Amino acid sequence: MRRIRLFALGIVSFIAVLMSALLAPGTFVNRALSAALCTVFSFNSTICTVNLVNSSDRVVAATPPAVERNISDWLVQRAPGEFDDAPNVSPGSNPQAPPFPQDPGPNQPVRPDFDNPNGGNPNSNTGNQSRQCDTEGKIHVFYINGVRTTEDTYTKNSWPMISSVLQETGIKNFEEHKNNYNPTGISLGAGDFIESAIQANFGSNKLAPSNTQVINNAVAEIKQLDSDAEKQAKEQAKNDCKCQPKKPKYLIIAHSQGNFFAKEVASTILNTKPDIFERLSILAIASFTNYQGVIGGLRGGGRFEYMLRSKDFPFRFRDVNVPVLRDVSNPGRPNIPDIDNKNGEVGEYQEPSKVLEQSTIKDAALAHGLEGYLGDKSFKEYEKYAESLKKSREEAVNKIKKITSYDPGNYPSEQCQADKQTPQPQQTAQKPSITVTITGSNVIAVNEKTTVEVKFVDPACRATSVTLWPPSLALPRLEKPIPAASACRGTISFIVGRIGDNSYGCGEYKNVFNANVSGTSPPLSAYSPPVTVKHKPGSQDYWSCYAWPLE
Repeated sequence: MRRIRLFALGIVSFIAVLMSALLAPGTFVNRALSAALCTVFSFNSTICTVNLVNSSDRVVAATPPAVERNISDWLVQRAPGEFDDAPNVSPGSNPQAPPFPQDPGPNQPVRPDFDNPNGGNPNSNTGNQSRQCDTEGKIHVFYINGVRTTEDTYTKNSWPMISSVLQETGIKNFEEHKNNYNPTGISLGAGDFIESAIQANFGSNKLAPSNTQVINNAVAEIKQLDSDAEKQAKEQAKNDCKCQPKKPKYLIIAHSQGNFFAKEVASTILNTKPDIFERLSILAIASFTNYQGVIGGLRGGGRFEYMLRSKDFPFRFRDVNVPVLRDVSNPGRPNIPDIDNKNGEVGEYQEPSKVLEQSTIKDAALAHGLEGYLGDKSFKEYEKYAESLKKSREEAVNKIKKITSYDPGNYPSEQCQADKQTPQPQQTAQKPSITVTITGSNVIAVNEKTTVEVKFVDPACRATSVTLWPPSLALPRLEKPIPAASACRGTISFIVGRIGDNSYGCGEYKNVFNANVSGTSPPLSAYSPPVTVKHKPGSQDYWSCYAWPLE
């Protein structure tokens, strides 16, 4: 009898375990039973919905909206935390549950630990840009305007035009500095022309305090930017001992009278911070000055370009023999098409006196504006002069790309820890160098000659040629090749002088020559001591008074 009871108990236990397995959530029997219950008790029954919820997520996904509402109501009535997440539904509401699985959509916020590359901590500093090694280097851009420009025009008109041209170059690392407004202004209609002519005669020594402030502010800002860049480079090198950040470059865009200030900025930096001068570029637009004293170093390093129209004030009135105009000069011949040139071409060169005869003040005023030189569509009657304006803009873009394409060099890296542990031999690396001297007389008369001697050292033995630049770009330069046997070090001599007797009353004039050695890294550049040319008595001072390389 006892055996029969044990046998019966075993059968009951087996059936219980079997039914438990068959009715487990998600099994076929469980889903069939749930469907049957729904049929018997109707879809509105809680028995049906509870079983459906526990049966399978696939059943829930296939339920009609009426069932979904019942499920949602039932979930709201449950205690929070009974399932995975507490429902965020206010009591008494009866919202329609969204289909499952739910798509958050493009406007649904994403959890910060997925959105933030630093993980769940949005305040992490691991992505701090200041710690990354700057291998590009910034190009700091300054603009100095001409006279009769309001501060509002400087900010809202001039700078947007310049920004547009900078963007068109495709260079990404420009940084604009918009606090170098030149407040000079006079009531005369000729504006820039009269003011610049006066400044050309009296020079920077007669500048008004506001003008001097423009120069001082630009110089101070450039020096501060360079100091900050050097400090940041040291910090970057501490975080990465192999980091060698690029040094920053500086670009000054100057228009009309603003070129006098740009020249003084360059001259001040040359005399106080020659390392920064080697990373300074200038785009001179409608300039009344030839940048004497700095032009050789800038042009020789490929860091100077100018834009000038023949009918514009600086060229048109350059050779007019009146006291206020005697010192007006240009960086070179006109190189931008005149506004009314329908072919968008510069055309054949004509002397300023000839241009003066064939053009009017109205032509000069039309040619002089910044918007015309930059080919901006804000130019009045743009469609009428579209060909020459498009060519002018193309030139502006290409010139900026050209004068900012040089290599500014790198800041030195820190010594890595592994290198510090290994004693390094003490060696003094020889650096490239250049010296320019006058080996003949430094005072000559017209039709006399003297000798400029250029000595150079290039440890890498890559020097290829030496170019001697005259004091004015209107005069010829002279380039001499360096023999392969002298690529490491050598001496190249140039004969210079003032030939001819058409000095037009020039007084004694001190000529400074600039020598550049090509092929070296970094490029070598240096100025000569002055060579004084004695002319017949007079006071004029422009390119026909200068000496230049002869042989």
